[in-house]
Amino acid sequence: MSWRDILDALAMGAENMVSTGVILLCAGIIIGIVLLVGMGIKFSMIIQMVSGGSLVITILLIMIAAIFLGMGLPVTASYITLAVLAAPAMTMLGAGLLASHLMIFWFSQFANVTPPICLAAYSAAGIAKSKPFETGMQGWKLSSGMYVIPILIVYTPLIFTGTVIMAIETTVATAIGLFSMAILLEGYYRRHVNILKRLVCGCAAALLFWPSIALHLAGLLLFAAFLLVHILYGRKKEEKAT
Repeated sequence: MSWRDILDALAMGAENMVSTGVILLCAGIIIGIVLLVGMGIKFSMIIQMVSGGSLVITILLIMIAAIFLGMGLPVTASYITLAVLAAPAMTMLGAGLLASHLMIFWFSQFANVTPPICLAAYSAAGIAKSKPFETGMQGWKLSSGMYVIPILIVYTPLIFTGTVIMAIETTVATAIGLFSMAILLEGYYRRHVNILKRLVCGCAAALLFWPSIALHLAGLLLFAAFLLVHILYGRKKEEKAT
């Protein structure tokens, strides 16, 4: 980079920091109000009361709150707000502090790609000159893994917990599960996938996502059976066509 390029980059960084600073300022006002009136503790208590001490229901409530907050707040402000309000409830129910914040960070991205209000997808539709809602639905399908990863962070040794072998096994199972879920949602892998095969992929994905080595093996065998049938049947059809 020349000196002119370096100065341009510094100027662009300063310009971009203005919008970030405004976001953080607004988030700071929200956090200040939350701390001043004790809303953080009350919100955590409300979540615990509604969930009945269930970690699964708590995660679902936080996910819904993240989607609604993200409709009106930028991602950074949504994360900071949820981190103040919801993280204490997660830690009280036994989830790790790091896992709770990582889960909330993932959840704070949801509104960008979740219809009916998905600002990132609508911005992309404006650039591509496509229909906003259809673009949002396609974005939702392409980013569907975002709904799974936060739950895996809490329930599996995916991030900084467990042994290395356990983390690798979970990562491999999750990757295959996401691939299987993509086939379920898209209905296509190398060619059209019928409804029965899509249901098989859905079952395989559910087994691969569940935190159990035995179920991971069952899901892997089920997905392997799908691939075997799908690929062999396709080859036979191609041979008959030729």
